[in-house]
Amino acid sequence: MVQSYVTAYVVAWTLTTLVAQLSGRRLTAFGDGVDHRLLTAIFAGALWPLLVLGVLEAGMVSTIGLVQASRRPSPAPAWETADIVSLP
Repeated sequence: MVQSYVTAYVVAWTLTTLVAQLSGRRLTAFGDGVDHRLLTAIFAGALWPLLVLGVLEAGMVSTIGLVQASRRPSPAPAWETADIVSLP
């Protein structure tokens, strides 16, 4: 089980690093001397789980907010709506 998680992580890390490296090459201006493009791509590949967790957390927060906004308020108990009588 752990081996499958590690394998999935390494495969995703490799793919993310490759995509970051290729997009960095494509989007960099010609002649621009970027020295750390490969290191940046490797770093981006290592941090992809944090991005996934951030997206999941944002989705969960928005879902909880939608659920709370759509709930109807519960009816008030009788003691809250009763008339107040002053004591003599």
